[in-house]
Amino acid sequence: MQYLYKYIPIIKDFLKAHKKYVQIIGICIVIIIFLCFLVSGPSNKKNKINVDIPSGLSLMQISELLKQDKIIRSEEVFRIVAILLNGENNIKAGPYLFDGTDNVFKVVRRIINADYGVPVKKITIIEGMRGRDLVNLFGPEFINLNKVEFEREVLSREGYLFPDTYFIPYSASTIDIIKMLEDNFLHQTSNIDLSNSKTSKDLNEIITMASIIEGEASNDEDRKMIADILWRRISIGMPLQVDTVFMFINGKASSEITKADLKIDSPYNTYINKDLPPTPISNPGILAINASMFPTTNKYLYYLSDKNGVMHYAVTFAEHKKNKEKYLR
Repeated sequence: MQYLYKYIPIIKDFLKAHKKYVQIIGICIVIIIFLCFLVSGPSNKKNKINVDIPSGLSLMQISELLKQDKIIRSEEVFRIVAILLNGENNIKAGPYLFDGTDNVFKVVRRIINADYGVPVKKITIIEGMRGRDLVNLFGPEFINLNKVEFEREVLSREGYLFPDTYFIPYSASTIDIIKMLEDNFLHQTSNIDLSNSKTSKDLNEIITMASIIEGEASNDEDRKMIADILWRRISIGMPLQVDTVFMFINGKASSEITKADLKIDSPYNTYINKDLPPTPISNPGILAINASMFPTTNKYLYYLSDKNGVMHYAVTFAEHKKNKEKYLR
């Protein structure tokens, strides 16, 4: 120890002589320590934290979500690391299980590589899928899913379970799955401003019309044309007379519908009831929703799809009958 004391004056003289460099080194050390703190996990204890990253989120939104759920310390550092690792446009949506101790580099690598941390199944809900068909996508491998309860919850939310590709844990419950689908609907429709809609309808009317349009047209141009026709039918007190409702009523496609079906006593039968059905008949995608809000103004009141899926429009019923004879015989 005595031996060390004799070096103290030498060290002091060195520090005085190189004060400027010592300060720079000190600042660098502080910065390094601070950066190490920012990239480290926010917790020292492992805790299971479930985070669902919806599809379509921006890098900014994902960083805010992870910070809110205490997966990362700094949103800015997360975004910088994601860009450095070429993950800005490669982040995979889905349900992740974190423990709060992972550093930001590991977090970014996991969401780039879809390393969810739990076994998941890829489920794709297509535009216009009905609740009954949606329920059938979930088999016995979902061990915590009560099928009766799940079907009840799905059918009660018809129209508001957004079509998309989901990665759902096999351990997910009814509440987990419904929340995932509903949250995605809220995210995907967050930019919808009903006050800007050309139709002045409320959200349920917009979604209900969109669910009909999904079954009536296969491309965006026809969706917008048909939306205008159907809104005008309602405005003049004319029944909508759309066949797609029968898939919801009795599971029949347009080619299977009989005269007896057209008389079925159901609030969803648009041949005997005027106005929209009471609720959506399927889960529409964003293009059908936009078509419902922003239809293409036109002069037609009738339409039909030929055997090749090409739409033909008519102003009068007489013209419509001629189209039937020409394109459906």
